[in-house]
Amino acid sequence: MRNAIHASLAALVIAGFGLLATPVHARTNPPPSYVAFIPVCYNSVNGNVRFVKPWGVAGASVPNCTPPSPWATNGPYDPTACNSGGSFDCRTKEYYLELQNHA
Repeated sequence: MRNAIHASLAALVIAGFGLLATPVHARTNPPPSYVAFIPVCYNSVNGNVRFVKPWGVAGASVPNCTPPSPWATNGPYDPTACNSGGSFDCRTKEYYLELQNHA
């Protein structure tokens, strides 16, 4: 059941991302950090989904910081640990998910 919910959520978010990423008045590609995945947080109570910033380091420019486990899967990474974006942007009762972008 949980996998079915995740699959439905992924399809919904990807469809929504397509609409939000390319508005009629500004057709641009998503930022480079969104090429491999789309970072989202979803509410475990009501199912609301929101896009969050990609992994990063607060106050510094470290484009390839190391995300926390289990999200550090597509290295090599910079030795600096990420401390912002990604799951750090999720609120109480929200779960973090990386939707794969196969565009």
